[in-house]
Amino acid sequence: LAVFSLLSCKQSDNLPLEMSDISLKIGVRTAHAGLSNSSVWADGDEMGLFMMASGQSNLSLGMEYNRKYTYSAGGAAFFLSGQPIYYPTTGQVDIVAYAPYRQVTGNTLSIDLLDQHDLRSLDLLYSNSSIGIVKSKEEVDLNFKHMLSKINFNLTAGLGGFSCRTLISADFFGRLFFRRYLQFGDCSPAQCECLGHNSCGN
Repeated sequence: LAVFSLLSCKQSDNLPLEMSDISLKIGVRTAHAGLSNSSVWADGDEMGLFMMASGQSNLSLGMEYNRKYTYSAGGAAFFLSGQPIYYPTTGQVDIVAYAPYRQVTGNTLSIDLLDQHDLRSLDLLYSNSSIGIVKSKEEVDLNFKHMLSKINFNLTAGLGGFSCRTLISADFFGRLFFRRYLQFGDCSPAQCECLGHNSCGN
């Protein structure tokens, strides 16, 4: 289980602000961040967005909390679910966003890395560089960064003094992103079973 804190770049908290009639627009260039090894968003990709008074650190006290945007390949843009997001009448705002969208508790985003059949859903992207934004009809472009890394281990049974137990332990340690890539062919069923494996290839 990986836990991430979704925070703006500054640390002071501000009071809520009166909202204007100018809505927030997310720029199409946001799509250039991509997911996994892709350089573009796929149709139906979702991201969550938070908006708070500039300098506020507690997302739960912000003006907008975990609002869902869905990408449309046909429209080459993100579309907001629900009511529009409006800028405050005065002052500046910070915008925090992440993908893929999921439920968030407070300032914490939890990701279960044990089931890795769908690596795309685990490729967490995060943006907190859009700070000090003033109300404007111009689009806001978000700069996403990958928060997790994928590492590949190439282990060969019988070389370098590895035993079955050592290899399976490495498999357990390495399954953060790539447990399915490791294959072991010389383990006995008894050894695999005692370490919680159904077969040596798991």
